[in-house]
Amino acid sequence: MRLILMEKPLAAKTLVSQLFPSASMERRGRVPVFRYNDTVVVPLSGHIIDVDFPEEFGRWSLKHLYELIEAPIREKIVRWDIYSVLRGLKPSLVIIATDADREGEAIGLEVVKKIYKNIPAYRAWFSSLSKEELERAFSNLGKPRENLAEAAFARRDVDLLWGATLTRAISLVSNRRGRDFLSIGRVQTPTLALVVERELQIRSFKPETFYYVKVTFDGGFVGTTERTKKKEEAELWLHSITNRAKVVSFNKKKESIPRPKPFDTTTFLSEANRLLGLSPSKAMALAEELYMMGYITYPRTDNQTYPPEAKRYASMLKTLYGIEEIYQPSKGRKTEDHPPIYPVKPPTNLKDDLLRVYDLIARRFLATFYRDGIVERREAILSSGGIEIRVSGGIVLDRGWTKIYPRRIELQRVPELTGEVAIREKALSTSKTTPPPRYSPGDLVKEMERLGLGTKSTRQDIISKLYKRGYIEGRKRIKPTKLGENLYNILNALIPYLLSPEITANLEREMDLIERGKRRREDVLKETRKILKEYVDIILSNSQRIKEVVWHDIRDEDSAGQKKKPVGKRSRASRTFKTFKGKKASSRRKNKEL
Repeated sequence: MRLILMEKPLAAKTLVSQLFPSASMERRGRVPVFRYNDTVVVPLSGHIIDVDFPEEFGRWSLKHLYELIEAPIREKIVRWDIYSVLRGLKPSLVIIATDADREGEAIGLEVVKKIYKNIPAYRAWFSSLSKEELERAFSNLGKPRENLAEAAFARRDVDLLWGATLTRAISLVSNRRGRDFLSIGRVQTPTLALVVERELQIRSFKPETFYYVKVTFDGGFVGTTERTKKKEEAELWLHSITNRAKVVSFNKKKESIPRPKPFDTTTFLSEANRLLGLSPSKAMALAEELYMMGYITYPRTDNQTYPPEAKRYASMLKTLYGIEEIYQPSKGRKTEDHPPIYPVKPPTNLKDDLLRVYDLIARRFLATFYRDGIVERREAILSSGGIEIRVSGGIVLDRGWTKIYPRRIELQRVPELTGEVAIREKALSTSKTTPPPRYSPGDLVKEMERLGLGTKSTRQDIISKLYKRGYIEGRKRIKPTKLGENLYNILNALIPYLLSPEITANLEREMDLIERGKRRREDVLKETRKILKEYVDIILSNSQRIKEVVWHDIRDEDSAGQKKKPVGKRSRASRTFKTFKGKKASSRRKNKEL
């Protein structure tokens, strides 16, 4: 019997419909099992094996923090129903067909090592659930990539140690327990720092006022003088300008508006937030569903260069979206992981948000295969009463790809100018410098990528966690809550390294070395434990200061404006590490941090 391990039920259903359409399905409790001749397909629903500390470390205690740092990390079964089904099967061959990334490799290999250790195991690596891609993958099976999974296991162990130790330490010394604990995360905390530091920039910003003269010419186009901080100087210019202006120079040139690059994960999440108003976590959930239904390629990728077969799918969709012809696609960064995000079949039976996300991905895809836009830029300098007036604008010659994908081309329409032009109106105007804007969720995802915070798989989850913990607020523009700012302030004063993207950058280098077989997980954990001891020392020796700063201005209300509940006996859940692991046993862990 051949056993195929899939990651989630919907993906398994799609795979079976493509490769084994006459397969039967039976349920073993909540677990769907698909059978076709000598092939069985079982979805794992994410990790069925997780890690935790031994049971004696479930109780939060300051005096046991150092023991926690050195505590062994043990595996435990979290989906006994799936585990029991798998134990009852007796395959002669196992094929891992989970998502083709580090975490997917870990999900499949942990099952093989736990249950099917002595059975031959192979890997099917694919980037979409299209029939062609699946047939290619299952005709070219490889061996599991153990080092790839080992990197995921190392990240999981580091995040468990990091989050558990520092979260307990700072929560206990600040007397925030139960549901009000303070979570510290290797990526979460530096991301919070980005939001707080942007807010501090906004508060400290001192606007400057500039003055200039705005001139409206016959024909309705507008020009302006240069800017000055001196109002009197601008008023002099206003009085000097007459009712006519002489054209000193006029230039025009054609300029292309290059097509956008293909969607990688970060640009997709950012555009879904900007154009559809979807949070990064919601956009990723919808993209995952589209992938598992077989509509798009795998949505976790850093690649911006299509494989050759992508052009065939563009040809398939061009009539549906009303374009005449397709060209060679644009391209950006090329990586060795999955291809960019693009559709692999038309949108049948899709509606609501799924259809909106599909449509965005399809339009971006086709835009990368279409013509560049073309505009004619027009710049002029005019003079009136010895005062120079600048005019800029142009005309759109060909909208190109912007007919398919939402992109505004905002140009003032300026005619060809010669000789003299009549002035219709002139006025003194002012402008002020503005502070940097608060991050939108999409902007924050892009900034996290730029700084190497998190991965393409985890960034949206980190932002969601900051909302859930009450550290940030605002859906369109993000700002820190008082609690989030207080946490930032005390960490910045005592352990500023916890706020630095360097933490993640260092660990990513370690993970890459593990993936290449040049580093051992045990060595990374040993160094992590050493660092954590230093940080716990700092936290415990500054307990009173931490308590004062954390509770500053929020003694009576929590970050969400709710009345604080008195701190008393903790619930059973809060006495265990499960409180802030924050996931159902059946959910896949995507490197989620504490």
